[in-house]
Amino acid sequence: GWTITDSDAEAGRIEAISYAGYIRFRDHVVVEVTPIDDGSTRVDMRSTSEVGVSDLGYNAKRIEEFLTAMGNVAG
Repeated sequence: GWTITDSDAEAGRIEAISYAGYIRFRDHVVVEVTPIDDGSTRVDMRSTSEVGVSDLGYNAKRIEEFLTAMGNVAG
């Protein structure tokens, strides 16, 4: 459900736009993947609202769902 706006495979970075709520506010999503010396991989993600004071929990829920899905793929 995200629209990829930029990606850099060498840097391990994806940027996207996602929409929240029935009004469909635009949120900016960034995922960065970094290899670790022990052979594991670190995944960092942030999701921020473009407008408004509160996102009503949409960004936190998006991150939680993404990281849970990543765990299910890896596990």
